[in-house]
Amino acid sequence: MSRIHNCGFLSASLFILYSWCMPLYAASGVDAERQIIRIALASEPPSLNSLTSQDQFGSFILGHTKEGLMRYNAEGQLEGAVASHWQREGLTWRFTLRKGARWHDGRQVQAEDFVTAWRAVLDPNTGAPNAHLLYPIAGAEGINLRQAAPETLAVRALDERTLEVRLKEPLPYFLALTAYATYLPVHPDYLERFGPRYAAEADHQAYNGPFVLETWVHGARLTMERNPYYWEQDAIRLNGIYIDHITADPLAVMNLFSDGSIAMTDIGVDSLDLSLRRGLPLHHYPVANLFYLRFNFAEGRWTADPDLRQAIFLSLNPDELVNKVIALPGFQVARSLFPRYMRSQGTRLWDYAPPEVVFPNVTKARAHLEAFMQRHGLTEVPSLTLLTSDSPGAAKQAEYFQNALKLALGLDLRLDKQIFKQRLAKENQGLFDIAMSGWGPDYNDPMTFADLFASWNPNNRGRYLNADYDRWLAIAQTSQVSAERLEAFANLHRILAADLPLIPLYENALIYVKHPRLHGVFRSRFGADPVYHRAWVEAP
Repeated sequence: MSRIHNCGFLSASLFILYSWCMPLYAASGVDAERQIIRIALASEPPSLNSLTSQDQFGSFILGHTKEGLMRYNAEGQLEGAVASHWQREGLTWRFTLRKGARWHDGRQVQAEDFVTAWRAVLDPNTGAPNAHLLYPIAGAEGINLRQAAPETLAVRALDERTLEVRLKEPLPYFLALTAYATYLPVHPDYLERFGPRYAAEADHQAYNGPFVLETWVHGARLTMERNPYYWEQDAIRLNGIYIDHITADPLAVMNLFSDGSIAMTDIGVDSLDLSLRRGLPLHHYPVANLFYLRFNFAEGRWTADPDLRQAIFLSLNPDELVNKVIALPGFQVARSLFPRYMRSQGTRLWDYAPPEVVFPNVTKARAHLEAFMQRHGLTEVPSLTLLTSDSPGAAKQAEYFQNALKLALGLDLRLDKQIFKQRLAKENQGLFDIAMSGWGPDYNDPMTFADLFASWNPNNRGRYLNADYDRWLAIAQTSQVSAERLEAFANLHRILAADLPLIPLYENALIYVKHPRLHGVFRSRFGADPVYHRAWVEAP
C-alpha cells in the first residue's frame, strides 16, 4: 500500500492536554482484586472451530484459548508455544512438544492431536477455507482434492511428544505458518463426540491456551476464564476476560468505556472527537492491514470487463478517502497489495510497487468507460452493487465511492449493507459486483497477501484467474534465492496493476483507549489482537 500523506501519531501535546483530566472509572471494567477485565466485540465470531475459522473475531477468541506449535511475541517475533524445540533437516521438520502443555481437562497435548487436526482440515467434507495453507506438506493437496487417503499426509507422531512433518518442497516461511489458527491441534475426544457440532458451543471443544471459553451466549456475551492447566501458568495474571457487549456502534462502545463498563476499545472517526473532548487516554498502533475494493470476475458480471475496472480505478481518489473521509491518525494510502512493513529476506516489497498514479483522472476514466460501453453495445451505464459492512465507518466510505462514481461516470452504485457474518458469507458466494474487503496477515511473510489472488485460493472471492500470476506465485512460494523471490514479487505487482482484480485503498492504524490501570496488553499484526496473555490490573 502507498500512502500519499501520513497523518502520523497524535502529538505528545494532545496526550498531555487530555491526560491530566482523566475521568474516574467505575470498577466494573477492571477489577484488580479478582484480576478480571470486561471488553466489547464489534461482532460475534462466525465460528470458533479452528478447522474452519478465518475471521478476526474468531481469531481473537482462539488466540486466547488455544495454542499451536509456535506463536508471536510482543515484538512480533516467532517463539515456541506448544513446541519447546524444533529442527529442520532438508524437507523434514521435527517438533518436540512441551511436557507441561495440557488441555483444560488435564490431558497432555500430544503429537497425534496435530495429526488429527491437520487431517481434519484437509478432509474435503470439512470445507475448510484455509486448507490450502497446509498444501506445503507432502500429500496435503491430494487429500483435499479427494485424490488420496488422509493417512498419506506426511505428518507423523513419532511418540507422544515428537511430531515429524515432511514438506513437498522447500518453503522459507513454514515455521510462520504453524502459528496460524489452521495449524492448531484438536482434542480428538471432543472432535469425535460432537461431530458436526464441534466447537459450536463453549463446551464443545477443548482448550490448551491461557484461557478457557466458559460461556458463549450467542449474540450476547462470551466469558473466558484462566486455564489452570496452561503450561506457562506463572506468566498469566488475569483470571477472566468477560465480553459482556457485542455491538458495532462506535458511540455505544465509547460510552461503555467512558462510564467504566469496559477496559479497552478501538475508536473510529465517529468517536475520535468525543474521546478528545472527554479527555480519554489515546493510544496508537500502526497495524497496517490492507483494505481494498475487490472486483467480481465471474461470468455475467460487468466488472469482469477490464475497461470498466480501469474506469472505476481512475475515478477514485484514495488520498481524499483517507484524509477527508476516514480522517483518522496513522491511516495511509495504499498502492500495493503488500503493506509497507512487509519484507522478503529483509527487502521491503513496497519498493517494487508500480509507480504512483495521479488520482482522479476523470478524462481517462471516461475513455475507458466508453470503450466498455461500445464493446457491449450499451447506451446506458449499468448499475453495480457494492457489498459492504453495516458499520458507520464502512457506510461512510461506501457513500464516498457511490458519489465519486456517480459524478465521474454517471454510474449508479447500489449499496448492499450486511452484518459482518452475512457480508462474509455473501462475499464467499460471489454475490457482489464490487466488495469492500480487508485482509490482515495470517503469518509474517508476503505470501499471506500474494496468494489472495491465486486461482486455487478460496479467499480469491472475485474468481480472478491468471496463469502467469499463478506461475510467479509458485516461484515466490518455494524459492530459497532472495533475488529470484524478489523478482517473482515484482512480477506479481506488475500483473495486478495491469489486471486490477483489486483497487488498494489504505493501510489502517488503530486508535484505541485503555484503562490506565490495565497493563501488559500488546497489539499484534499476526493472529489475535489485542493480546491479553500478559495483561494485569493494577490496584487503585
